[in-house]
Amino acid sequence: MAITKNESVRVRFAPSPTGHLHIGSLRTALFNLLYARHTGGSFLVRIEDTDLPRSKKEYVDSILQSLKWISIEPDEPVVFQSDRSQKYNDVIEHLVKNRHVYKCFCSQDDLKKRKEGLEAKGAYRGYDGRCRSVDQSQEGPYVIRFKVPNDIEKVVVSDLIRGEIAFDREQIEDFVIARSDGSPTYNFVVTVDDADMKISHVIRGEDLLSSTPKQILLYKACGYSVPKFAHIPLILSPKGGRLSKRDGATSVSEYTKNGYLSDALVNYLARLGWAHGDQEVFSMQELIEYFSIEGVVKNGAAFDIEKLNWLNGLYIRELSAKKILELIEKDVDSNFLSSCNKFDKETVLSLIELYKDRVKTLKDFVEIICSFESLPQDYSTSGMQKWVNEGTEEIVEKMVIKLSEIDAFYKEEVSESLRDISKEQGVKFAYVAQPTRLALTGTVESPGVFDLLVTIGKEESIFRLKTFLDFMRSKKQ
Repeated sequence: MAITKNESVRVRFAPSPTGHLHIGSLRTALFNLLYARHTGGSFLVRIEDTDLPRSKKEYVDSILQSLKWISIEPDEPVVFQSDRSQKYNDVIEHLVKNRHVYKCFCSQDDLKKRKEGLEAKGAYRGYDGRCRSVDQSQEGPYVIRFKVPNDIEKVVVSDLIRGEIAFDREQIEDFVIARSDGSPTYNFVVTVDDADMKISHVIRGEDLLSSTPKQILLYKACGYSVPKFAHIPLILSPKGGRLSKRDGATSVSEYTKNGYLSDALVNYLARLGWAHGDQEVFSMQELIEYFSIEGVVKNGAAFDIEKLNWLNGLYIRELSAKKILELIEKDVDSNFLSSCNKFDKETVLSLIELYKDRVKTLKDFVEIICSFESLPQDYSTSGMQKWVNEGTEEIVEKMVIKLSEIDAFYKEEVSESLRDISKEQGVKFAYVAQPTRLALTGTVESPGVFDLLVTIGKEESIFRLKTFLDFMRSKKQ
């Protein structure tokens, strides 16, 4: 699909650096990127760091690094709100001059008492507007409030996902745009920034929908064009509630460390709240080609870690063992190869190739192969009960002898030896293969037994079989 550059479409992702980037925010960034790429527009990033006490450089770095890991990078330099103080002051002066705002001298105690009094009468509708009519030249600390016009009945948000949503005038109080220390508030700076950055479409989470009417009023008061809005559904827990850490609401960096592939995570997040027919697996190019705001649903999407694991496994199986090892050392465990001192690199690569059809994350490889470094600490109880009987000890003894006699320890020779034992003992091959798996790994769930024997080698295989023999004999005593 050839995409023509569209200068009129400009979207942004605007995280606050008060913590690491989380999964919900990453999906918001992804939807913005896909819309920009699909339409030929521009994707921008703005760091909303006006909350100076809580904003930290380490979080800025973490956010940008997480975006880069998932190949989400802006088309223009990153904008920092902390660099734009003068612009905010200039706009506030403009609003003061045109009487769209006023100084509010009410103390927090006064506000609290008046609120409690009105609530007792069932009449509280937000700030009561008392300072609209007070002397604006008086001394004392103050905040600056936006003067919501009295001549409007409602503010209508035309949302590209949810349609028209009307907010009654009485739902919108005269809200603060600058605190008593002079620092601007969220609704104000977002409006100024989006206008300055020529943002055409504001695509963000539905939790910010309630702030939209205030921003529309600010756009109009400042003389700005109002962008189009699209509020995407929230990511919910499997039970439909708020997503918690237990459900998957953790930082993107944790997904990286836990062995998820960036392409798999992109694919999964794109399908949370958006669909293109029944297709489940998408390349980035397909996502760009098919993505549309019209395809985004209104209802919240439940996060399903098992589905993500399934999808991650699919992507892992498409990679070479060499690439998998590279990603493990880069993202999961930089000391992985050096910690596997029993096996050389080629053996580790062979084990990765053997197990890649069975894992869900890159971290699974680390756990499996590192556990392979030592003898099984225990043997599966259910496996022992099902596959070990009176004739197993003799079968394993014969295996030790047969394998010891093989000069060229290749798959064909190993296969022939084990099948000969099956015939000689008059048992189904499973009663040879499964005890072998138990001896080598401690479980009966493993890759092909011939591949496993060849991969870990003759000496180690025989050693583990002998150890298993000793274990069986000790149980008889």
